[in-house]
Amino acid sequence: MDRDGRIRVFHFADTINRFDFIDNVVRHLDCDVFSTGVVTFGREANIASPRFTESGIPQFVLDVSRKTDLARAVRELATVLRREQVDVLHTHHYFPGAIGAAAVQLAGTTRLVIGRHYSEEIHLLPGIIRRTFFLQIESAINRLADRIVVPSAMIRDMLIDRQGVPADKVDLVPYAFDPVKYRLPSVGRIACLSRELGIDRQEQIPVLIGTVGRLNSGKGHRYLFEALRKLHDRDPHSDRVPRLHCLVVGDGPDRAQLQSLSKSLGIADLITFTGWRTDAIDLIALCDMVVQPTLYEAFSQTMIEAMWLGKPLVMTRVSGAPDIITDNLNGILVPPKDSLSLASAIEQLAVDKDLRVTLGTRARSTVQERLSIDAILPSYERVYLKSLGLAARVRRDSDSVAPVSLVIPVRNETRALPGLFTAIRSQTLHPDEVIIVDGGSTDGTYQHAVDLASSDSRYRVVDAGPASPGRGRNIGIEHARNPWIAMTDAGCIPRPRWLEALRTAATANPKITVVAGSYEPIASGVWASYIWPLIAPPTHNTPNGWIRGPSVASMLVSRSAWRAAGRFPDLRAAEDLLFFERLTASGANWSFAPEAVVEWEAPQSLLAHFRRTRLYSRINVEAGLQGRWHYGVVRQYAFGLMMGSVALLVDGWIIWLIPIAFVARVVKALARHRRDMGLIWTLDPRRLFGTALALLVTDAGTFAGWIDHLRSN
Repeated sequence: MDRDGRIRVFHFADTINRFDFIDNVVRHLDCDVFSTGVVTFGREANIASPRFTESGIPQFVLDVSRKTDLARAVRELATVLRREQVDVLHTHHYFPGAIGAAAVQLAGTTRLVIGRHYSEEIHLLPGIIRRTFFLQIESAINRLADRIVVPSAMIRDMLIDRQGVPADKVDLVPYAFDPVKYRLPSVGRIACLSRELGIDRQEQIPVLIGTVGRLNSGKGHRYLFEALRKLHDRDPHSDRVPRLHCLVVGDGPDRAQLQSLSKSLGIADLITFTGWRTDAIDLIALCDMVVQPTLYEAFSQTMIEAMWLGKPLVMTRVSGAPDIITDNLNGILVPPKDSLSLASAIEQLAVDKDLRVTLGTRARSTVQERLSIDAILPSYERVYLKSLGLAARVRRDSDSVAPVSLVIPVRNETRALPGLFTAIRSQTLHPDEVIIVDGGSTDGTYQHAVDLASSDSRYRVVDAGPASPGRGRNIGIEHARNPWIAMTDAGCIPRPRWLEALRTAATANPKITVVAGSYEPIASGVWASYIWPLIAPPTHNTPNGWIRGPSVASMLVSRSAWRAAGRFPDLRAAEDLLFFERLTASGANWSFAPEAVVEWEAPQSLLAHFRRTRLYSRINVEAGLQGRWHYGVVRQYAFGLMMGSVALLVDGWIIWLIPIAFVARVVKALARHRRDMGLIWTLDPRRLFGTALALLVTDAGTFAGWIDHLRSN
């Protein structure tokens, strides 16, 4: 620590540019807690100098011009660490990680944080001996590291699942971006660029596509060129796709090969190779859309730059992209190496200017909410404190818990939101982040949620467009940064110890991947107390105690279990039942938390109950679940019809079997809850009558929903 008692954090990388993610962390860590410095292989940046020394940030340069200098670099770095009393060294990329790991061992007192900023590159190296050599070095680095920071869920899962890194050692923290960098250039600057590139001199101003990156095979340019060729081959007399032109920004070893490919495909006149540029941000601003056909990536900076500038983005589904982009909501995701999908996405954006504006606007909102410095820096600060064994201090200071994200899908829930937010903020153990996913509300729910969440950076609101609860939960989990996902619904109120109880059950056994809590119906309406016994299951005994459920209204699931189960079905109802089946089939290990209780409001009127039952009935039929619900109701009424027919044809007294059977149904429904409410509650004549009427409404809703499904097909 320095003389003021602050934690000394140094960053080590080949080079650092102004406004890149390393520079942003170095400059913006809490100066009351941390003091920062940097170590690089050279003082000069290749895009924009960060001018650290002018900003009062110490910078140390290691002269590594040859591979034989690596040993000297280790010694020099170890000397810097000891002399500067560095508490935490955060390395970035492969070779700085290897040098840093060795230097930390020599220094003896510094903790090592590894920044893993590449995805599959090492696994794709040619030659098994070379690949094995680099993987073994990386494995050693991972063992020596106190923390490993990754920018995407894909890299995190790769480390844990393929390389055996302990899950509790890996922190998922996206890059932090400074909004100051992303100011749109002036109209004059755009005009100058257009003239320089010859865009304004063309007979017809084209829809301009931009792609930014090093010109090598891993960036997938050939698939973009093939897509442009497919669009070029369309009917020349068709106005379906306007004229296109592509700016290829960057340089690299494959430039000559790509230029030759563009000529052989007959699209050379559609492409401008700009070469290496330091004004890539201005060029992105000039374009109508950005297309990144990369084959692998850690976390594409161009992706974020395009989104921050409000440009519609077509991106391959590589590491980092699904974490930020929701397909057809704030961008378009396509498979790698798929020129046909690229062509389709480009065509879709080229012909629909409104879609370009919509996707670009949502893209900008996404990165502003999720990836600004203010949103990301606390996560880096927690990483450094955890590396020093100060994680408990972080939880007390920030009122957050170990890595749990709370995901809640909402739709037209304006009335329920204030109580929900109050309940979350009253938790004895607050989630690390809260993600509210709006599924297409029409009553102002989205803006109301944004207003309620605006005072706390741990809360995020995602506009998922028209989305079912199942899809909304999937989108929320995709946006989540943590390995554990807590879930409830907007119509529920978690009791204060809800999340703490779920988390306690999850940590009791390291093999647990799913925890089911419980829920209690709140029957405040005149009819609600008669309705809920028909639609809520009774409590049942588990190894941990009595619970009602399992239900998605009260559960905690690991991301790996969610992924292994194949995600939630895209359904409005019954998605949780099918998901639970998938969890069990995938080998998930369950635990139960009876104290993790949410209060669930039952329908308050018979009309509300009818509408809800009708909707759920239709969706259950669409999901093919008639055998669990509908067929049983049909058998009941088929029995009544048969008894009525026998009474008419044989003996009239048999007609009394119908009401007797119906009363038996009512008694059976109430008897399921005799442990919860007591025998007297079950046999109360008023309750028998009210529940009987509610049961008739349930049956009516069941058949109405079934008919709705048949009419729609």
